[in-house]
Amino acid sequence: KDVVFGFSNAHLPSWVIEKGGADAVEQIRTITLADIRLGGVVRVHSILLAAQGNTPIIVNAASYEDLDILSVALLRALEMGKRFL
Repeated sequence: KDVVFGFSNAHLPSWVIEKGGADAVEQIRTITLADIRLGGVVRVHSILLAAQGNTPIIVNAASYEDLDILSVALLRALEMGKRFL
C-alpha cells in the first residue's frame, strides 16, 4: 500500500508473484549476500546456470563489490550460452 512502490508487497518474492512472474516462491531463485560473499563467483555462477526457462532471479547486493562478483558470474554464464533478461 506504499504510494511510491505501488504494490501491496515489498517482499520481492511476493512482489514477483503479485506481478505474475511466478506462481509460488519456490519458482523464484534468490542470490543471497552469503552466496555472493562466501561462495563468490563460483557459487553465483552455479545458481545462474541452474536457472531454467524464465525463472525469476532476485539478487541481494549491498555494495559495488557484490555487483562485481555478480557481473563476473553473469558474464561466465553468458559465455556458456545462458541467456538472461
